[in-house]
Amino acid sequence: MFVRQDDFEIRVFLGRSGGKTYITIADEFKCPVCPYVTLYMESLCGAVSSKRVAAYELLFLLNYFKSLSQSVDLSERVQIGQFLSSAELKDVVHYAKFTKSADDFGVTGLGQISDKSLINAIEATQKTRARVKNAVARARISRLLSFIEFHYDSYHADNQVPEEVESKYKLTCKRLIKAKRALNHDDSSVECRDLEPAIPPDIFFRMLEIIRPESLENPFKHSRLRNYLIIALILETGLRCGAVAKLKIGDFKFWGTFDEIQNVRRPDDPSDPRKYRPSQKTQSHHAFVSPELMHEIKRYIDDVRTRESRAHNHEMIFITEMDTKGTVGQPLSLSAINKIFEVLSQALSFHLHPHRLRRQWNEMLTELGQSSGKSDDEIEKLRRYAMGWTRNSQMGEVYNKFKIAEAVKELQKQRQDAITSAECNYE
Repeated sequence: MFVRQDDFEIRVFLGRSGGKTYITIADEFKCPVCPYVTLYMESLCGAVSSKRVAAYELLFLLNYFKSLSQSVDLSERVQIGQFLSSAELKDVVHYAKFTKSADDFGVTGLGQISDKSLINAIEATQKTRARVKNAVARARISRLLSFIEFHYDSYHADNQVPEEVESKYKLTCKRLIKAKRALNHDDSSVECRDLEPAIPPDIFFRMLEIIRPESLENPFKHSRLRNYLIIALILETGLRCGAVAKLKIGDFKFWGTFDEIQNVRRPDDPSDPRKYRPSQKTQSHHAFVSPELMHEIKRYIDDVRTRESRAHNHEMIFITEMDTKGTVGQPLSLSAINKIFEVLSQALSFHLHPHRLRRQWNEMLTELGQSSGKSDDEIEKLRRYAMGWTRNSQMGEVYNKFKIAEAVKELQKQRQDAITSAECNYE
């Protein structure tokens, strides 16, 4: 499979054994752009989805350097110890802040254009340029830093590095780190959505109403039960979309309390035929759902899933039910799950995505924990386990920003009331 962007492209393919997904960047002839690019992508750890993000970040950078009037070969630059000049670093950091690469802007580099062409470039790009979030720009700069570090180690680690080369390398890394830190402080693009509820109450309750398979307002023409179960699972467990997509029949405890799911890490699962294999990013752990939801899942398996012969070749719970692409019975793809959220978003006139449901779950956990008298430490321990986070994870603070903001607002209100009361008494 190829994903085009300018002249270079992302290539994704399964290994011959079917047990691993490989991602690399190829040129217009479908050949890897550079052996070290392929080695770099192979050196990255983590889920396939994370590697795809890294590939797009690297693709942006490679296309940018290729688009310059005097194209830059990063691998060659590192090999000969030339690296990037101050002006070149300034240019790439600038373009990392925008959605398009240099050739889309019709600009060859800030230090290489005349006053007239600069004016024309500014006028031409005012309508088309869109600035990305600082987190995206930081990620691109971090990718460039990581890429240079990998190449430096590959070329020079086992050699006697000349002092001049080592000095240039350290200076390049220092400048990139400084550029990242500058973006941390210049966060004008940051939005305040974390200080708002994940889903407004009226939208949330309407979602619960229309997602029911029997609802007359259900926006899905097909697969209503399956789509309902996916939404309900994320909402009741806080699982990631990828974790839900890779759940197997054997992960569900259809006996005893009838409420337990085993969420297991299975990197490069050879039994998964999907090219873009979903993954469990966090630690393996147990999740719990209501027995009512568990019975609905069992009904889906018995009444829907078993009807498709190709579903008998794998254990993944959720399958494709329409044969528009000849994939009926195959495990449901992540893109198909995202499509479910797109349709639901249109029906609600509200941008809904899986991460909003995870935030909603975290907000509900905080409320239930506080109402049951649990301390903040106890709530965070429960949250870390349910999310599969490590003991030292600080993600709870991220998901709790809204509740923290509410608490701060209430304290400020109390203080303002006290000041107002004191002023009234003084008068």
